[in-house]
Amino acid sequence: MRRLIAVLLCCVLLFSMVGCKDTLQTPKTYEEQKALYGDVISKYTSLLTEKHSGKELTVPNTEEMDERQAAIAEALYGIADACADGEAAERLGYGYKDLDSNGVPELILLTQHTVVRAIFTLSEEKPLLLEAAYGKDNYCYFTARDRFLLSRNVMGEEIAETTYYTCRVDGDKMVYDAIYGEVYDLNKKEILEHFQMVDGERKLIDKEAFDDL
Repeated sequence: MRRLIAVLLCCVLLFSMVGCKDTLQTPKTYEEQKALYGDVISKYTSLLTEKHSGKELTVPNTEEMDERQAAIAEALYGIADACADGEAAERLGYGYKDLDSNGVPELILLTQHTVVRAIFTLSEEKPLLLEAAYGKDNYCYFTARDRFLLSRNVMGEEIAETTYYTCRVDGDKMVYDAIYGEVYDLNKKEILEHFQMVDGERKLIDKEAFDDL
């Protein structure tokens, strides 16, 4: 009886090892991971080609897409649609860089002047949009140590508000180290206030603190 139990235990262990071997996957190389962005690149280049040829772009139908797919489709359309003309579309391109040194290449859509339009990473071997900045009121730039400075402008009839974000990639999320901004009076042509977001609350700061950020 003991021998039978021992044999059965050996069989269980053997099948467990076989099962584990079948489910384990060899980590993808850097080049293989870059290839996972293929669909994003294909859609991106198709939209830019249409824009360059003067065709009217079709707004993506996101009803049957999941949240991840919808975010990507809307960003790609928005970037291409924001191009003033075909010449502007020619100045857009893309590149790869492992921004957080975790072995996963990020896909960066950018202009020839290195103004960033979108940042993607891979999550569960699928592209994930981390951040997008396009149109005349949104900008994103590289700063030191693979960090970014993102700015978003909200224009009113009398007041303009600009919010700045210093951010960095950490795995499959974007980390915002600081969020701050200023409010500008368009009529008086003067800055009304500087502010910083702290723990989700907006707090007024002086110009010196603003400049330090």
